[in-house]
Amino acid sequence: MFFFFFKQKTAYEMLRSLVGSEMCIRDSLEERCPSQPGIADKVKADPSVLDGLTYPVSLVYMLRRAGYPLGELQRSGHALKVVVLGAAARCEERIARETRYWDEISQLTKTRVDLILTGPEVSCTESLACSADGRTSLQLFRGTLRDLIQQEGGMLPDQDRTVLVTYNGGFGNWVESQRHSLLCDWFPDLVAVANSNLPAFFTQANDYADLVGELAIFSSAIQTQFILAPGRNPFAAASHLAEPDNPESWACANSCYYAIQGGGSSLEFGEESGLCESSRQLLIALVQQRSQHVGEMDVTPVPISRPGEGEEAEAEAEELVGVGTRDEGHEVEGEGQQALVEVVASEDRVLVHVICPMIQRVGEIADIDLETDVLTVCFATGRPPMVVRLPAHGRDGLEVVAAKFDLADRKLTVTLQ
Repeated sequence: MFFFFFKQKTAYEMLRSLVGSEMCIRDSLEERCPSQPGIADKVKADPSVLDGLTYPVSLVYMLRRAGYPLGELQRSGHALKVVVLGAAARCEERIARETRYWDEISQLTKTRVDLILTGPEVSCTESLACSADGRTSLQLFRGTLRDLIQQEGGMLPDQDRTVLVTYNGGFGNWVESQRHSLLCDWFPDLVAVANSNLPAFFTQANDYADLVGELAIFSSAIQTQFILAPGRNPFAAASHLAEPDNPESWACANSCYYAIQGGGSSLEFGEESGLCESSRQLLIALVQQRSQHVGEMDVTPVPISRPGEGEEAEAEAEELVGVGTRDEGHEVEGEGQQALVEVVASEDRVLVHVICPMIQRVGEIADIDLETDVLTVCFATGRPPMVVRLPAHGRDGLEVVAAKFDLADRKLTVTLQ
């Protein structure tokens, strides 16, 4: 059984997108978890058993949102190579050994997949059994990305069809913990990610610390380009953990995401020793300063630097979501603002979800106004207004009919009709 972090409502939503109908759920679960008898009954009693599914499905969602040329791989018959960074025996490796969840990447992308789980916390270096249909190969590599690159002679093979993904790396959590050891341990590999010029996808367990910290790293100490702007993941986990004495501190696996490609850093570090002390202190100073100006970070995405069918991939991403029409490609203005926005359009209304971790209490929101396709949130604290430019949604004459702010999630939901 798997008890990773996860949002409860998504478990059966994911299954419906994967198996087509609830009539097939039991057979599909038993096929995916051959080592767990009675898995369907366990899921019925506790949907968090399915938390492991968030890992492969989140990657496919990000690939499609970024416009990765999956159609090109489908036509060529070549395998998509996925290198998972920071993998651990208790999580990504356990999914590989006890379930067939990783097969979902091949099923959803309709490509063959070569998966390498790499990380110092992987149990060993070995090849695991291929999937039953032979379309997914699995390898474990105990070591860092730099170790893997060195083993491959200085460059990963099959660069034109390789992607990197890091699930809930935690190296941005220094924003909350004020401890920088994990950031410094990760930093040489993060530089290697940028230097590789490979598309690299990242998920985070929360937006108020992990996401903010990671964005600060990739816009200061490491200069890179974003190929996928930060967003909320509709396929986050079902388990949502919070500290009883501090409900504002929470974790939910794969709740946010972004992707980068290319770049590098001028900070010096040794191949074996990592960051020298002067580089370590400079790194900490750079990211701390940058984290204070989150609203000034340029996370405007650029296309992946290889040919692909971006429009087709975007259409596939919307099909994967499967609920209404979602769009995260809009602008948020306002000095010092930090927000993640999602627009969901259905037949009778438009919902605008704005994640605002900078708001500490409900009374800070003074007024909400809609004019044409511009939603303005005014604050009572003297903070500059936040302006959300909505994408085209095919609705005329909309008005704000309701607004609700969830303090626990720092989420403002505005209903337009």
